[in-house]
Amino acid sequence: MLMVPHVVIPSLVHGLGVFATKRIDKGTVVWRFISPPDYRMTEIEVAAAGELWQHHRDVYGYKPIGESYIEFPGDAALFVNHSSAPNCICNGPIDMVASRVIEPSEEILFNYFEFDQYPESGGVLT
Repeated sequence: MLMVPHVVIPSLVHGLGVFATKRIDKGTVVWRFISPPDYRMTEIEVAAAGELWQHHRDVYGYKPIGESYIEFPGDAALFVNHSSAPNCICNGPIDMVASRVIEPSEEILFNYFEFDQYPESGGVLT
């Protein structure tokens, strides 16, 4: 769940992106796994849920490193884009924090390789 004031608008990085609407100080928790709205499903549950969920997994899901389930953001975090030079970093298994000050109207970016086993494939080994 995104923990900071934000808006989803078109991004130069990819499609839509999440942008800060207020200054975010370094160390602020930007995203935290909270269920709901975020949720976890096994690959068997995704397969049983049908093609729509399989597509949702491929686009928005991720498989946390060392885990057997797939996580799905349940809010606008779906639109946080990847960057090899992100402004947020992992702080334990359930938090992403600002690694520096993020200014209003700046895009919030994560490095997917920091937390996703298969970042190019939506959480599944292809």
